[in-house]
Amino acid sequence: MKKRNLALLSLLLPGTVIAAPGPFTGFYAGMDMGYTQSAVEDVYNTHIAVAGALNLNLRANSAKVTDTAFLGGVTLGYALFVDPTFIFALEGRAHFEDLDSVVDHEHVEANSNFLAVTNTTIDMNHDFALLGKLGMLLDHKCLMYILGGADWGKMNIASNTLYRQEIGVQLDGAVSAQKSSYETGYVLGLGIDYLVMDYLSVGLEYNYTVFGDLEFVSPINGLVSLNGAPQADSILASHNEITMNVSKVLLKFNYYFC
Repeated sequence: MKKRNLALLSLLLPGTVIAAPGPFTGFYAGMDMGYTQSAVEDVYNTHIAVAGALNLNLRANSAKVTDTAFLGGVTLGYALFVDPTFIFALEGRAHFEDLDSVVDHEHVEANSNFLAVTNTTIDMNHDFALLGKLGMLLDHKCLMYILGGADWGKMNIASNTLYRQEIGVQLDGAVSAQKSSYETGYVLGLGIDYLVMDYLSVGLEYNYTVFGDLEFVSPINGLVSLNGAPQADSILASHNEITMNVSKVLLKFNYYFC
């Protein structure tokens, strides 16, 4: 029907060349499901000071953890030919997952009986991406592509830290903090789509997102106690330096409207 309408329009407008839309072009919507894995690295820094008794800066060795989850998502985009072989598309995506990583540190300072223990939880339950795709037609039913763009992940980060030292008197303190915000990541990926019907494709994709610097912007502040008495002139400050990388393997379905 669409080709017949184009032919009739060409007869009505002599001399006008109207190209029929090609495969994988026009507006499209889709859904996907798959498997995701996060890799989180966390380094914490702390500053503890008690007037006339202690002034200590501590940086722990980094710790790395991974977590895996299933995910699902939706896609909305538009694609067009940039030449007879290559297709460019711009699309938005939303994904829903449950990545929950817990990083534990324990640091003992030699010869001072100083113990620092921290527990940091990084949770991402959904993200939104804006992506550009450049694809090459292998034939009229098969498209291979690369993609890149930005991703905004909803991060919930909580940190709890305990410090203790016994040097004749008992020195201890504890701090905790949390934040919830959208963090920006950068996405690279590749995939392949195959038309199983004129306007329906099925595909496989792998993409990799780097969320660079997720540290707490402000230090976490608390009081230090000597023999159980909080010291008003003491300083207990700590912050985390966190990086998070996310890999996704997706099974995708797209429907093309034109």
